[in-house]
Amino acid sequence: MQTSPLGQQQVVVLGFIEDLSEADTAGLLDIPTGSLKSRTAWALVILRQVVREEEDVWDRP
Repeated sequence: MQTSPLGQQQVVVLGFIEDLSEADTAGLLDIPTGSLKSRTAWALVILRQVVREEEDVWDRP
Protein backbone atom coordinates (compact mmCIF):
# COMPACT_ATOMS: atom_id res chain seq x y z
CA MET A 1 0.00 0.00 0.00
CA GLN A 2 1.28 3.41 -0.93
CA THR A 3 1.35 6.25 1.57
CA SER A 4 1.58 9.95 0.92
CA PRO A 5 4.46 12.16 2.05
CA LEU A 6 4.02 14.29 5.16
CA GLY A 7 3.38 17.50 3.18
CA GLN A 8 0.51 15.85 1.34
CA GLN A 9 -0.91 14.46 4.55
CA GLN A 10 -0.80 17.91 6.13
CA VAL A 11 -2.78 19.56 3.34
CA VAL A 12 -5.45 16.85 3.49
CA VAL A 13 -5.81 17.08 7.26
CA LEU A 14 -5.84 20.87 7.37
CA GLY A 15 -7.97 21.40 4.28
CA PHE A 16 -10.47 18.57 4.49
CA ILE A 17 -10.58 17.49 8.12
CA GLU A 18 -9.90 20.82 9.86
CA ASP A 19 -11.80 22.63 7.06
CA LEU A 20 -9.28 25.45 6.69
CA SER A 21 -9.37 27.60 3.57
CA GLU A 22 -6.64 27.29 0.95
CA ALA A 23 -5.20 30.63 2.04
CA ASP A 24 -5.19 29.65 5.72
CA THR A 25 -3.67 26.23 5.01
CA ALA A 26 -0.98 27.68 2.76
CA GLY A 27 -0.19 30.35 5.35
CA LEU A 28 0.01 27.85 8.18
CA LEU A 29 2.35 25.61 6.18
CA ASP A 30 4.27 28.64 4.84
CA ILE A 31 3.92 27.56 1.22
CA PRO A 32 2.50 29.28 -1.87
CA THR A 33 -1.11 28.53 -2.77
CA GLY A 34 0.05 26.88 -6.00
CA SER A 35 2.19 24.43 -4.03
CA LEU A 36 -0.76 23.72 -1.76
CA LYS A 37 -2.95 22.90 -4.74
CA SER A 38 -0.27 20.65 -6.22
CA ARG A 39 0.23 18.78 -2.94
CA THR A 40 -3.52 18.39 -2.57
CA ALA A 41 -3.91 17.04 -6.09
CA TRP A 42 -1.17 14.44 -5.58
CA ALA A 43 -2.52 13.48 -2.18
CA LEU A 44 -5.95 12.84 -3.68
CA VAL A 45 -4.40 10.67 -6.43
CA ILE A 46 -2.76 8.53 -3.75
CA LEU A 47 -5.93 8.38 -1.62
CA ARG A 48 -7.99 7.25 -4.61
CA GLN A 49 -5.45 4.53 -5.34
CA VAL A 50 -5.50 3.34 -1.72
CA VAL A 51 -9.30 3.24 -1.70
CA ARG A 52 -9.35 1.21 -4.93
CA GLU A 53 -6.83 -1.25 -3.47
CA GLU A 54 -8.93 -1.63 -0.32
CA GLU A 55 -12.07 -2.16 -2.38
CA ASP A 56 -10.27 -4.87 -4.36
CA VAL A 57 -9.33 -6.66 -1.14
CA TRP A 58 -12.91 -6.63 0.13
CA ASP A 59 -14.35 -7.72 -3.23
CA ARG A 60 -12.27 -10.90 -3.39
CA PRO A 61 -14.12 -14.14 -2.67
